[in-house]
Parts: sequence; C-alpha cells; structure tokens
Amino acid sequence: MIFCIAQGRMVLLHGFVKKTQKIPNEDLTLARSRMKEIEQ
Repeated sequence: MIFCIAQGRMVLLHGFVKKTQKIPNEDLTLARSRMKEIEQ
C-alpha cells in the first residue's frame, strides 16, 4: 500500500500485492498521479 499525508489526513493512494522487493513502475506512476490530484 502506498499512502501520503494531505491536509492533515492519511490518504491511501494505491493498494497492491507485492511479489518482489521492487515496486513495479506502473504502481508508482499510478500512485504519483493520484497524489498530484489530491494536492490540487
């Protein structure tokens, strides 16, 4: 799960099942785009 703190609240950006040590780029890209939406 990827979280961020926005306006004093904890927001879940993306939930997924990790099968390796590395987080797939697709998941990071999706979480980053959602974080930008929240910040606006």
